[in-house]
Amino acid sequence: MFKRNHSHVTLLTLFVCAMALATAIAPRGAHSGSSQAALKDSLYPSDADRFGIDVSSAFGQVGLFDVARVRAGWYIDWSTKLDPPAPAGMEFVQTIWTLGDVFAPSEAGLAALVAANPGATWTIGNEPDCIWQGNSTPDQYARLYHRLYTFLKALDPTCRVTVGGIVQATPLRMQWLKEVWTRYKDYYGTNLPVDLWNIHTFVLREERGQWGCDIPPGFNVNRGMLWQIQDHDRLDLVIEQIVRFRTWMRDIGERDKELIITEYGILVTEEWGFHEARAASFMRQTFDYFLNATDPYIGYPRDGNRLVQRWAWFSLNVDRMGDQTLRSHLFESESKTITSLGVDYESYAAPLYTPYVDLTAARVGFATPPPLSMEGEPVTASLKATIRNAGNSDAENVSVQFWVGSPAHPIGPAHVIAVLPARKLTNVFAQWIDAPVGMSTIGVTADVYNLIDESNETNNQISRALLIAQHEVYLPLVSGH
Repeated sequence: MFKRNHSHVTLLTLFVCAMALATAIAPRGAHSGSSQAALKDSLYPSDADRFGIDVSSAFGQVGLFDVARVRAGWYIDWSTKLDPPAPAGMEFVQTIWTLGDVFAPSEAGLAALVAANPGATWTIGNEPDCIWQGNSTPDQYARLYHRLYTFLKALDPTCRVTVGGIVQATPLRMQWLKEVWTRYKDYYGTNLPVDLWNIHTFVLREERGQWGCDIPPGFNVNRGMLWQIQDHDRLDLVIEQIVRFRTWMRDIGERDKELIITEYGILVTEEWGFHEARAASFMRQTFDYFLNATDPYIGYPRDGNRLVQRWAWFSLNVDRMGDQTLRSHLFESESKTITSLGVDYESYAAPLYTPYVDLTAARVGFATPPPLSMEGEPVTASLKATIRNAGNSDAENVSVQFWVGSPAHPIGPAHVIAVLPARKLTNVFAQWIDAPVGMSTIGVTADVYNLIDESNETNNQISRALLIAQHEVYLPLVSGH
């Protein structure tokens, strides 16, 4: 809409200046307090994992800010990273850049990124329904999504893939998404495959050539929701979008999936009445709703029927739009100091933080192609396993054991990882001596001695069939008597 590329600020300012604005709306509602949150049947070991942050690298990399204070569980900066920083144990969500029917990085670049980040969450594009962001018609996006989804899943079946979040779940933009859904099924004979659903929930005007988010590409209409500037922080309009989207998910058979909001917040500047106290009131109200709102008919059953699973506030560090002042940031971009809004975020999310470790055996296989056996003799092969700590706290002295056939048959001694940082992974290697010809089941177990207290003890082991082939000797055919 009008964010990362700050040329959008001119559009916002010009169109807004042309309008007669009403007096700024007073903050609505009172903060009910996170202590009253209905945290039963939680999907996350730490409910602070639900809270995310949008980070603009143009205003400073995430590691420059004391994000440990606010205790957010994840962040997104609309990019891809080979080795994403995980300050304070925050998870990074990868975003593939798309525009129309093209994308970046290339497939070769993506292959390296996927290999380095098994099990990552990927969003395909950002606001593909917006002419100033992804700018894709439903036809373009359906084809692009299929290409990238199948590419990612072929390389890493454990990764999680979702659509780029539409700007807002209005009837007009829902129609754009419904057309993507229909086109995909027409082209590929199956439903659009997503591991979780993703939206944005801004409140912006939908009118061609006016302030807001304009009209989705490929649509000939000139108007959608004609919201005013002072509607921008109306909680009821955010709730309306979430209920509309969750109802659609149920109607198409997708209710049993997570719904995340990768971007929402305040994009209108202080000059138009959106001061810090107003942003704080809106933020607290949305936190209350996202954390507590449930529905037995459209909510996510695995999460106590909550409507929303995760959300990311805009923003960590964007404190200006052109020459105007934005008051919805958690940290000052220049001084890197926390704002009063950041303190509000901290006071809400920090009490919900629970430290935990979650070791995952992500991959096991050959480190290099194994040698061919000569005459059926055993060989020595190099093995490699990838171990991830998906928790928000560092793990120490992690024992890792390779095995063949079953854990009762170890391959060499156990390895010990001194420290495996939160949200990070590492590779472990072993030599498989006397590997026999043919197929063998090779596995690896993390925390083999069961000494580490984890949030999930069921994902510490992985195995796969590996082949040691025999060198074939071909003798020439001899003819004659």
